[in-house]
Amino acid sequence: MAEIRATVHYGGNDFFIGVSPAGHAQVMETNGDRASAATPIELLLIAVGGCMASDVVEILRKKRQNWRLQDRSHWRTPRGLPRSFKSIKLTMS
Repeated sequence: MAEIRATVHYGGNDFFIGVSPAGHAQVMETNGDRASAATPIELLLIAVGGCMASDVVEILRKKRQNWRLQDRSHWRTPRGLPRSFKSIKLTMS
């Protein structure tokens, strides 16, 4: 099993920079009132949806199916810290 590592740097003023193993950078922020970048928990939800969607696309491709895909993610999270998901609902259409 391969080990995959990512790095997160604090950029100041509630901003963080995440760097993927391939070197791609993603700005995140934890000040939700400002809304100038995605929060880490929003990016986690996007990543879960992207993983599921890529698996479905690969299955449909192998079955030689025509497809058009939209992945919708919905989450419920309690207020306050630490931030966490209470539930995640993923819907494919």
